[in-house]
Amino acid sequence: MENLEKLQPTEGRKKKVSIGTINVMPVIKQGDQEFHISHDEEEKLNEFQSISGFPEDDLADIIRHLQSNSWNLELALGSYFDGNWKEQLNALQVPEPEPVVETLPPVPERVAFTPHTSNGPSSFMMIPSFPVVKKLPMGFKDKYRMLGINSDTATHLVTNPFLLILLFVPKLLFKLGTFIWTLLTMGFTNHLPGHDRNASVREVPQKPQMIEMERERLSGFFDDRINSLIEWNKSYNEVLETVQNEFKFGLVILIGDILGAANERFDEKSDSETVEKEEEPFLNGTIDLNSQKFIEKIIGDDSVIDLLEMYRDDLVIYCGSVVELEPWLVSKQFGIKYTPECFIVGNVINGDGNVNKLSLLSRIKVNSSKRFQTTLKAVFDRFRPDMVVSRTERNELELARKIRQSQEEAYQNSLRKDQIKEQEKTIIREEKRLQELEEKMKKIKETYGKLKWLNECLLILEGDKNDLLNSSSHSTEVKMATLQIRTAQGKRLIKKFDSQTTLHDIYINIGCHLFLNNHSLDIKEWSESIVDKIKELSEDGDVLCFADRDIVEEELISDTAEIKPIIQEELMKWETEMNSINEDKPFELEFDFELVSPYPRYIVPVNKNTTVKEVTQLWPNGNLLVEDIVVDEEMSDGEDEEEYLEDN
Repeated sequence: MENLEKLQPTEGRKKKVSIGTINVMPVIKQGDQEFHISHDEEEKLNEFQSISGFPEDDLADIIRHLQSNSWNLELALGSYFDGNWKEQLNALQVPEPEPVVETLPPVPERVAFTPHTSNGPSSFMMIPSFPVVKKLPMGFKDKYRMLGINSDTATHLVTNPFLLILLFVPKLLFKLGTFIWTLLTMGFTNHLPGHDRNASVREVPQKPQMIEMERERLSGFFDDRINSLIEWNKSYNEVLETVQNEFKFGLVILIGDILGAANERFDEKSDSETVEKEEEPFLNGTIDLNSQKFIEKIIGDDSVIDLLEMYRDDLVIYCGSVVELEPWLVSKQFGIKYTPECFIVGNVINGDGNVNKLSLLSRIKVNSSKRFQTTLKAVFDRFRPDMVVSRTERNELELARKIRQSQEEAYQNSLRKDQIKEQEKTIIREEKRLQELEEKMKKIKETYGKLKWLNECLLILEGDKNDLLNSSSHSTEVKMATLQIRTAQGKRLIKKFDSQTTLHDIYINIGCHLFLNNHSLDIKEWSESIVDKIKELSEDGDVLCFADRDIVEEELISDTAEIKPIIQEELMKWETEMNSINEDKPFELEFDFELVSPYPRYIVPVNKNTTVKEVTQLWPNGNLLVEDIVVDEEMSDGEDEEEYLEDN
């Protein structure tokens, strides 16, 4: 350590004696003060100086500060970076150490200096406090652009002559004094060995010279290896985001104007704006040679680059020139006055809250590459284990979060699959219900149609009986139409119809013969056919009528009058069901046959308003063929397709 002076023991000087051997203990002198410390305490003092970089004038206070903290580096560094360590030292009023006697000091006095036996709180329970690093405000570039645009308007507001005099007189006096001092000292300073005005220390400008700088021009001054380590494409806030989230160290490098950017900026200004150039002592059109030497000799040193590459997995590097807005704001946050400067930031436990915060861990010495590496290694050796622990915890939390997320996704996928299956089951149940309902409606319609035909057969039977009973009273003047009917099975049937009988009634009459499969005109056979049909329907699974009745053929035949109430009861029952599913449309009997007059061919229409007398093909005599209506679906589809092609 350059600031520490080790004195060799001579005759007459006091020295410490250890058991068995005599060891020379280090002695540090500053002014009229003398401090006797051990070798371990000397090493801790050297480490404290390498990390903090305290001025030489504070050496005596630093030793007393370390003694007040029982030579615990963590506690001493924490309170030192808080900035109030001198006030705490004055409050404690630690007395100067008395001269050490040549005899061995008592053991209790020696133990009293160990932190484990002190009456205060345990050192390992106290967490050091570091300055908190904050991100730059959002939209700071737009804000400073607006300030730059509107800043000219502020100068026009000063119109009072007295205020103008107060504004320029101090500056004028300062410039005059500077000019006189330059004339007086010109002959001395210019001839001093090693004097170079351009090599003087550069201050951080009072305001930034540009909003953004071309990174490619700035990176051209650095070695390719170091360029691969610096995050040129990331902003300061993005670098802090990486440091905070990934628990890495952040090396912040702030350099001066190495491009002559300030000189270029003022070359582009007008003459009226040149006054500001003279007001800035920093902006004298020169390049920051110290920053250039730092880039060439320190950050460009192979051993430094090797060290940074070794730490590259745990380190994020940010570099910027303070003439640019963003690095200038960073320099103001860190409170630096000169360039170049380097700092280490990290997301560590800060203060007594046991909370990780972005903190300023240490300032890296830039005097030489050796000091740069020493301070960087010291920071890594101290904080790297905590960083590794925090990163491991972060990774475990992230892994646990991903596991929970995957489990949640699997649960949601399973839930969606269950919902899809349930929807498919619901659709299948609904389709089955609709199919059953359709089949039921079809059966109800079929049942009601059969009962309607059965009721028409009953009406024809009753009409025939009445005609038979009243045949003697019929007038011979009633005109009848005689129709000879041939079925599709070749059976003949001759029927007579009144002249006022409609064509629809003729279709129903012939349809009843087809329904009962009875082509006889005998009333008894007709009754038997009705009874047989009732039995047939009661056993038919496609219809629902007569399912709850025990039809006794003998009872029905014994009295034909008993057929009517049975049919009427079933008809009324299923008529209610039919009306519930077919409310708007009245039920009409459907005919699956056509009546055709062969010569010439004429299809008799199903018309309720046309009587048989009005059709010349049927009046007074006519021949009819019963043709079944067969619907050929393939033929109908083909015909529809041909009609569609013809239309298009």
